[in-house]
Amino acid sequence: MTRASLEQDLRRVIAAAIHRDPEYIALQDDFEEDLGLDSLDRLDLLAAVEDELGRRIPEEALSEIRTLADVLKALDGGPREIAA
Repeated sequence: MTRASLEQDLRRVIAAAIHRDPEYIALQDDFEEDLGLDSLDRLDLLAAVEDELGRRIPEEALSEIRTLADVLKALDGGPREIAA
């Protein structure tokens, strides 16, 4: 999966979760300040990303993720697939 296709898939998952059009979600949009998510919503969103993409976000990165760019960075450094 290329970074561009991963970004597109992430936008799709995030947009579905927050009921917005994917093209209006920017890499640097803050989940709380720009997209209106609270900390629990953010964790639910990250769990949905893992489920939808079948990739694990490293646990130590979860508290640091605030933007789509942060998710991409965490996935680039994390395990590629969730074990079945």
